[in-house]
Amino acid sequence: MANIAEIAFNMCLARIGFDAPTTTYIVSQGFKTADEFASLPTAAFDGMMKAITRAPQATGRGAANAITFPYLAQRNLKTFRMWIDYRTLRGQSTNPDEFNDAALAKWNKRREDLEAAESTAKSMPPTAPPPLNNTDDWDTFEELFLTYLRSFRSIVGGMPLSYVVRPNEDVTPEALATVYEDLDQDLYNTASLSDDVFRANNAQVYNLIKGLVFNGSARYLITKYDATLNGRAAFLA
Repeated sequence: MANIAEIAFNMCLARIGFDAPTTTYIVSQGFKTADEFASLPTAAFDGMMKAITRAPQATGRGAANAITFPYLAQRNLKTFRMWIDYRTLRGQSTNPDEFNDAALAKWNKRREDLEAAESTAKSMPPTAPPPLNNTDDWDTFEELFLTYLRSFRSIVGGMPLSYVVRPNEDVTPEALATVYEDLDQDLYNTASLSDDVFRANNAQVYNLIKGLVFNGSARYLITKYDATLNGRAAFLA
């Protein structure tokens, strides 16, 4: 018998557009609950969808229970996964009952915005600031580097990488309770700076910084972070 978490996930799959046979099939692939679905790496989502949409199709009398993957439902499932990532980054519950129609509409817009940003980044790659050859030029470099960082987005959550070097390290209850103008600003203030997502983004920031100070007088300030790839510490140094 399905437990509460399994029932909630099944109901969520139905809300976002999958019929009963397809919902059953998705669950049979190892995704019985939202938590199990969240255990799938974000980068593996598209591969998972390609795999499960190759489900064997019934014929004859069994065709009434055919497994189908409507395009809109697939998009909604990706949107649901983005919502899960957001809640996880903020340390919040991923109860699928909370992914209601309003949340679906909000996060469909977020998905579309991120897809547009990705398309723009491909057509207009970000321009790096001039290398920091002298620490006396830090103020100008800092402003240009932060602008550069905003051109890169986290694979998980989609927030600009500038969140890695934000002034406040800890996320306060007040920050979580604040209503922000957009989700980029939200995650800038509320995404954890201690989870695996941060560690991956932190390493990317380090590589970006190192490439811009390597031949200058600031290089000696960050050499101790070469082993840990600590971009936040290097930036603050």
